[in-house]
Amino acid sequence: LELADILVRQGDPENAARELWEGLLLVTAGDGPEAERGPEPLWRLLVALGDLARAAGDYPGARSYGLHALRHAARVDSPVGRGRVHTFLAEVDDMLGQAQDAVEHRRLAVEELRRVGDRRTTAELLIALADPGGASAVEAKAWLTEADALAAEIGWQEGVDRSRAQLARLP
Repeated sequence: LELADILVRQGDPENAARELWEGLLLVTAGDGPEAERGPEPLWRLLVALGDLARAAGDYPGARSYGLHALRHAARVDSPVGRGRVHTFLAEVDDMLGQAQDAVEHRRLAVEELRRVGDRRTTAELLIALADPGGASAVEAKAWLTEADALAAEIGWQEGVDRSRAQLARLP
């Protein structure tokens, strides 16, 4: 993953994708994303490929990588993996115009990330969930109140400001 990150920073996403695919085929004995087995961090490799697909504008491809990553994160029982992949899928679903799917992935990501104590990402997701189009006022208030508390706990001032601004706009 590190070499791929370097290649992306150098403006060479094609070679980054080739490196990731080579690693994917190596760790899955040639089976690729559809593999039934693989090492614990396989989901990370698939999300990295999904990120490259998303950056290239291939949202359906990015979603496909994300779904494979989710299956592998579940297979190795990684709550961090499931939370991160659900977050990725929510972003991709937004780009695909699948708002309801995005909301569901954010809800599932919040559940997973609460369990592992990732307060920053949980707060970000709660703020996104409280978007006026995706929640009732009661849900939005509860999510924003929790996001505000989490952001304050970790000293994330932007999160505090965003959650409080959205709370002030609620009826």
